[in-house]
Amino acid sequence: MTINANEQILSEYTGNGTQKKFPIPFSYINTTDLKVSKIDAQGKNTLLSFGLDYSVYPEKGLNGGELTTALAPSLNTTLKIELDPIIEQEMDLKNNGILDAEALETALDKLTLICKTLKAKLSNL
Repeated sequence: MTINANEQILSEYTGNGTQKKFPIPFSYINTTDLKVSKIDAQGKNTLLSFGLDYSVYPEKGLNGGELTTALAPSLNTTLKIELDPIIEQEMDLKNNGILDAEALETALDKLTLICKTLKAKLSNL
């Protein structure tokens, strides 16, 4: 899968008290790559927990996905979905071993997502 380096890494939605499903318009490798929070009218930011406060489909969203909250965000509450991948190298290559092209591509996709996130954070300094 090719990851678009210019793709957004953040989406914000204003709650209306009824809507529970929200599009994720950017790529992610795993649900752990997402940071989800709600911001109330006073500006208080509360981090939400995967599995308890929200679910994501599909688990591997290379073309984006959909987030469903357990409770609809109330009126004047902002739901914030952002790409925030864990920075770690998960692929273990063996000398003279078989190179799995799909696993290599996934590792490179994750590296691209990490770079996109760092670029966005650095541009906000």
